[in-house]
Amino acid sequence: MAGYMKTNMPFYGVYKRGREGIAALVVARLATTTRSDYESTVKTLWVLPQREGKYFAITGARLYTKFITPQSLPLYKKLIHEGVWWDFVDEVATQC
Repeated sequence: MAGYMKTNMPFYGVYKRGREGIAALVVARLATTTRSDYESTVKTLWVLPQREGKYFAITGARLYTKFITPQSLPLYKKLIHEGVWWDFVDEVATQC
């Protein structure tokens, strides 16, 4: 996967189909009821060293639809600016 993505970022090697299911389970178990919780959850997952952590952060951001509002734009801007790669940017730009 790292060769395909042309990156040195470590991977666990979980394909998207499996990742989506895992991320949904993880996000469902997190007590994210406030905007502060939402941003904290997304940021905590985002800083994990493996690429899948960033994918989980984006999935979490997407699954909590009640927080996808203009107030969340600074968070999404952070993910886009720090993510840089198309797979992160495309997902944030189209799903959040």
